[in-house]
Amino acid sequence: MVEKVAVSEARRNIADLIGRVHYRGARIVLERSGKPVAVLISMEDYAALAEMLEDLEDLRDARKMLGELKREELVDFRDYVKTRKRKAV
Repeated sequence: MVEKVAVSEARRNIADLIGRVHYRGARIVLERSGKPVAVLISMEDYAALAEMLEDLEDLRDARKMLGELKREELVDFRDYVKTRKRKAV
């Protein structure tokens, strides 16, 4: 469950908020004028999100490389060897 806390309240109760995040796994959205501006999450949640983000970036990079590979002309290795042998003679 996500809790919403005003930044002004968070400033007064930061130790309590950190305790709720650390010990209870709370996720707290900090709001200024009713608009979300930041989030407090546990290190475990942060590590999981960072790992997922890295995996998504790796997937994006792999898709980009695959797209570039498809645009290039690929040659079967056996055909390449035959061509090289013919040119060597």
